[in-house]
Amino acid sequence: MKPKSKVQLPSTAVGRRRLLKLAGMLEADAKNKNGIKFDLSLWGGAHRPDEPMSCATIGCAMGLAVASGAFAKDGLQPPDSGGRLAPVFRSKGSQDRLYHFDAAAGLFQIERQEAKFLFGYNHYSLPRSVGAHAERAVAKRIRQFVAGKVAP
Repeated sequence: MKPKSKVQLPSTAVGRRRLLKLAGMLEADAKNKNGIKFDLSLWGGAHRPDEPMSCATIGCAMGLAVASGAFAKDGLQPPDSGGRLAPVFRSKGSQDRLYHFDAAAGLFQIERQEAKFLFGYNHYSLPRSVGAHAERAVAKRIRQFVAGKVAP
């Protein structure tokens, strides 16, 4: 008898833990009327560069990750200019910065194509890429990805 082959899970244990943390944040934010105004097609930001982040802030999944500060100790940072939520990632001990999808790939320890699959609006066939339903769709895909059920 041949031994059963193991399912190849995406990412590392650390990356999977971080992805599941973001999925939980997305699900919680989808229920929060004062949460981020979810828009899968934008990294996000405040309405004006001098405006602080607030319940009127617009953002996608990675925009929420940046705005929350929940991944700051892991190396995820907002860009240098205020008001924007495009992700910037710098791993510990490195001076190199990664931007946008490369930042997502670095933070979650996945490939760039996987980051686009999870966070790129053109990889979803949703009637609208805004609102709680879109936010929950991203959370669901993240959970399926971590479980090894979907891949790019």
